[in-house]
Amino acid sequence: MTDFDNVRSYTCKDKQEFVIRGLAKFAVEEGPVNENNSGFDFRARQAQFYKDVEMAEVLTDNDIEIANLLAQWEVVENVDEGQAPPPKKKRRKKRKN
Repeated sequence: MTDFDNVRSYTCKDKQEFVIRGLAKFAVEEGPVNENNSGFDFRARQAQFYKDVEMAEVLTDNDIEIANLLAQWEVVENVDEGQAPPPKKKRRKKRKN
C-alpha cells in the first residue's frame, strides 16, 4: 500500500537529494549473483533509473544541477568479459515481385 504522505512532486525542493540517493544506490557493488539477483537485473534497474531521471528533466524544468549529476555517473552497458556477446539479429530476405 502506498503511503501518500511520502509521495512528492518530481519538482519539489528535495529533488536533487532524491536523485543523489537513487544514483548512490547503484554506486555500491552489486550483490552476489544468485537466482534472485543477476548482474543483468542490477544494470537494467540502474539504466532505467538513469533514463527515468533524464526523461523527467526533459519533461519538467531541465535543472542544470541534475544534468551535472547525471554527467558524473556512468551506466554500464558493456558485456562482461568472458561472456558471449548477444546473438545477432537475422535479416529478412527481400521478396521479388
